[in-house]
Amino acid sequence: MTTDHAIAILSEESDDGIESYVADLPAETVPQLLAKVMGWARQFRQAQKMLERRMITEAVVGEVFTTDNGDWRWVGDRKRVCSDPDELRSLLLEQSREWSSDLAKRALLRAFKTEIAARVLELDEVVRWEPSAAALIREYVSWTETPPHLRRMDEE
Repeated sequence: MTTDHAIAILSEESDDGIESYVADLPAETVPQLLAKVMGWARQFRQAQKMLERRMITEAVVGEVFTTDNGDWRWVGDRKRVCSDPDELRSLLLEQSREWSSDLAKRALLRAFKTEIAARVLELDEVVRWEPSAAALIREYVSWTETPPHLRRMDEE
């Protein structure tokens, strides 16, 4: 087993090809290759961090990059967060006394964890069954973006 051969297999093969390669390795070479792969993994993680910092420095957010394995874009992910889950929960519980939908009331109970963290997908269910809650929820739930990262275009 040469390092060059291992790198060629691990970088070019599919998961099945790698599995076949590993299965065919002589038992005495497995620990040696594992140690090398673990070292490479650490080096690749470090290289990834350095390249990501460079992308941020170069300010290439939103640009499309074409490589031999597809189109990529440097963008952040969006997620919704609740600015004050405790207050929103209290206000919704008060408002829910006037709701006719039992489904909305049950969704509301599922929407907040014991530590009063809003579960936004459950809040969507509240709105689905009780549209009058939408305005109040929108006051407290907004979108945030994660730091940018390289993402395949076909995953957007």
